[in-house]
Amino acid sequence: MDLENRMIIRPSPLRVKEEHFAAIFSVNPAPMAMTRLRDNRFVEVNEAWQDMTGYSRAEAIGHSPFDLNLWVDPAQRERLTETLRKTGAARDEVRIQLKSGEIRHALMSAEIVTMADESYLFTLAQDITEQKRIQAALLDSNKRLDLALNAANLGMWDFNPTTFSDVQFDDRWFTMLGYQPDEFPHAAETWTRLMHPDDVDPTLHLLKDHLENNRPYATAFRLKAKDGSYRWIHTIGKVTSWDDQGQPSRMVGIHLDITNLKKAEEHRIRTEAKFRQAQKLEALGTLAGGIAHDFNNILSSVLGFSELALDKSEKGTPLHDNLEEVFNAGMRARDLVKQILAFSRKAEQKLHPVQIKLIIKDAVKLLRASLPATIEIQESIHSDEAVLADAIQIHQILMNLCTNAGHAMRDGGGTLDISLRHIELDADFVEQHPDIKPGLYQLLSVSDNGHGIPANVIDKIFDPFFTTKPEDEGTGLGLSVVHGIVKSHGGTLKVYSEPGIGSTFDIYLPIIESRIAPTRKTAKPLQTGKESILYVDDEKSLVDMAKNMLEQLGYRVTTRTSSIEALELFKAKPDEFDLVITDMTMRNLTGDKLAAEMKKIRSDIPVILCSGYGEKILGARISEIGISKFVLKPFVKADFAGSIRSVLDRNPAKQKSECVVAPDDKPKRPACATPEDPVSRDHL
Repeated sequence: MDLENRMIIRPSPLRVKEEHFAAIFSVNPAPMAMTRLRDNRFVEVNEAWQDMTGYSRAEAIGHSPFDLNLWVDPAQRERLTETLRKTGAARDEVRIQLKSGEIRHALMSAEIVTMADESYLFTLAQDITEQKRIQAALLDSNKRLDLALNAANLGMWDFNPTTFSDVQFDDRWFTMLGYQPDEFPHAAETWTRLMHPDDVDPTLHLLKDHLENNRPYATAFRLKAKDGSYRWIHTIGKVTSWDDQGQPSRMVGIHLDITNLKKAEEHRIRTEAKFRQAQKLEALGTLAGGIAHDFNNILSSVLGFSELALDKSEKGTPLHDNLEEVFNAGMRARDLVKQILAFSRKAEQKLHPVQIKLIIKDAVKLLRASLPATIEIQESIHSDEAVLADAIQIHQILMNLCTNAGHAMRDGGGTLDISLRHIELDADFVEQHPDIKPGLYQLLSVSDNGHGIPANVIDKIFDPFFTTKPEDEGTGLGLSVVHGIVKSHGGTLKVYSEPGIGSTFDIYLPIIESRIAPTRKTAKPLQTGKESILYVDDEKSLVDMAKNMLEQLGYRVTTRTSSIEALELFKAKPDEFDLVITDMTMRNLTGDKLAAEMKKIRSDIPVILCSGYGEKILGARISEIGISKFVLKPFVKADFAGSIRSVLDRNPAKQKSECVVAPDDKPKRPACATPEDPVSRDHL
């Protein structure tokens, strides 16, 4: 055939387009399928579709998706069909079932196409099952993290530590501090303005150390809340990413509001400090109780013999004046021992309604005479309420505090302020002082403008024997005694001091309802008698002193320095004595045991027990034995005479009727005691 006559047959444009479409359809890596719209049957599927579903081309062609059970959720198909009907195209997430029965998630795109007068539905699917699993796992992880942070009350933050910008916080920051998100700063330099001034430099120094040296970043600081209060925040952070130059570009961390924990820790520290203080005081109390008896025996001799000598000396003479000074010094020493015993809580206190304002007036009279003229005393009394107290001990508090104040101002002079007012202590105050209760209190304040107390010793000033004074000017017991007295009265005390400015001691004592009627003391005549007394003490000097004193009072006195000998004498002549006076601490047979043995012989014999210890240390033994009176050494003649008469003047008939010995030789009630006064106790 000639070339000129040769025919060149070219495919039609439609044919070319179909061939191109078939090639693209076949090699497309995305699963694709083609169905006739009129019967919804597959006319073509590609290899990717076969790989995804597990069905071969032969199994799919001529069948509908329903024949293959591809649709899992009919509602999803209906939603997709409705969209196609309206717009001719649709895109939605669906679930399909593979030939193996496995359910997979797919993102399906569908479009209606018309070719050669026939409408077809072309679908393209993307298997997103793994993405869905990862997304669900991430969502679950976030939920778990959020639950864990909520349970631990933790919040999160992150920021760019290089530029100090883009600070992000979670909602717990705003809840914790009371701000709205738009009120909270989002730049670190602005955020630090909320930090307590004392915490800024330490926190930034620690942050810099972490960024430069990769040391741990964990700290606590205070942030100002919207209401103006400060919250304690504990935070931990770490750099998690760096920029191309190796500079940290992101730092993340967590925070925790530890305000309540801080308060609890401060409370624990205060409690432990008070416990240690109590241990020190208890140790001193044990020491005081141990030496009290011997010291009081010595004082008994000093007071007794000086009083006897005073009775023999002529008033107005130098001898009488000297003896009176000895006697007064002994009385001051006796009061000091009483205060130490009260401080050690081994002595019973005589608490009565007391007006502190009257004690202040008495104390100021003494202070004006003893303090230098360069020290001015000012009083500010605004309360006449009463407290239940030992007046002598309240006086001791005042004198100790004022003496210390005077010492602080002795070089340059100054002003001593003594004020008294009543105040109501609320729950917030009691939270800081858990040893007291809310209510009305007398506030006694002693202030000076002296040299003040250094910060490094202010926590030690109430420790026994601690003093900053020279060795010959202080014992270190003054403030310890004040502390013990205040605590024993159900009160508390606070101290404020600033070096170079001065100090203030605040004493809080609970107010009582009672009003005090003024009383006038009248001198009582010395009480005497003629009865026979057996006096027992293993200290010969005390026996001699007591014998002289009792004989001056008119009594017939028999003495013994051995408790064993005294018991033998009583066994031999039980009816010869009207009264037995015995010391408590003696060799061989102590006073309480001696009294018990004598009671077995003669149950109605009255016994006065003397001791240098407080009665409390002897416990219930006094009542069990039937002691008529307890007398605390040292005693003076007038008080001792009154104690003796109070025992001897009881109705003898009543005594005998009530001192019945039980079959087991144990009195049913304290022997020789009236129902109104089973055991009388004198603390002289």
